[in-house]
Amino acid sequence: MAMVVSDNGSELVAKKLSFLALPLELRLDVYSRCEPVGLLTLTHTCRTMYMDINTSWRLIRAVCDTHFENRSFWHEVSTTASHRMLPEGSLPLIIPAIAYESFKDADETGTASTFNKLYGANSRDGREASLGTKIGWPWYFCECCKKIKKTKDFYGAFKNCGDCIDLTR
Repeated sequence: MAMVVSDNGSELVAKKLSFLALPLELRLDVYSRCEPVGLLTLTHTCRTMYMDINTSWRLIRAVCDTHFENRSFWHEVSTTASHRMLPEGSLPLIIPAIAYESFKDADETGTASTFNKLYGANSRDGREASLGTKIGWPWYFCECCKKIKKTKDFYGAFKNCGDCIDLTR
């Protein structure tokens, strides 16, 4: 703990504040202000955030309702799959759950660049996957249609998917 001198000269002990020390209700309020890729990234930071986010179906639903055009997410996620950390019937926020959804505000939030840096084909894991040395992220965020798609949906240099390239021809 650091010592802080107050205006009257007495020493005060400054307490370290931790986000995880906040009550769950406040943490959920902060998470609710994130976009889906931000939430996904937070689930990869620590077990507490993973559990906070993935056990709050209302949080995930509200965030996805706000940021997706069609809100038909979870189409590829099996509801019968069990997860060793989550309660029975929980669906974790994972890339296949939000793939192929149209993001409304991807340009304003920097969603495409953030997703592609962290999980895209040019990320460390993506490069290793393409070399066959590691199972990595077969996903990339199309900057044209604002959707996360599998890398097989893109031609050549990643930027726009095959659907978007075909539309511009």
